[in-house]
Amino acid sequence: MTKFFSLLADGLALGAVYALVALGFVVIFRATGVINFAQGGLVVFGAFLVYQAEHTWGWPFWVSALFAMVCVAAIGAAFEGLVLRRMIGQPIFAVILITIGLFLLVEPITTTIWWVAS
Repeated sequence: MTKFFSLLADGLALGAVYALVALGFVVIFRATGVINFAQGGLVVFGAFLVYQAEHTWGWPFWVSALFAMVCVAAIGAAFEGLVLRRMIGQPIFAVILITIGLFLLVEPITTTIWWVAS
């Protein structure tokens, strides 16, 4: 019975994470009209930042999570200001391809940083 409750809690926690990511997709789509495919890569980058700050630097979890949120928000704001704002008036397909390109840039950088560091 203990295993059941443990798996139930794990499943609910994972479902909550999926729900938050999906909510992020919906909020971004409703605000901009574009599906931001880079969001998944930025979520992974934030998760790695939380892990790094908590386990390597010894920060408390809540401080690590706040640090990761600020860092990822800054990266997202910089990308929006430097790249996406220039795409106003362009076809939606071009903007979607730009977000896919950011995803294809963030994922290898993230895995390389933490693969080399380990």
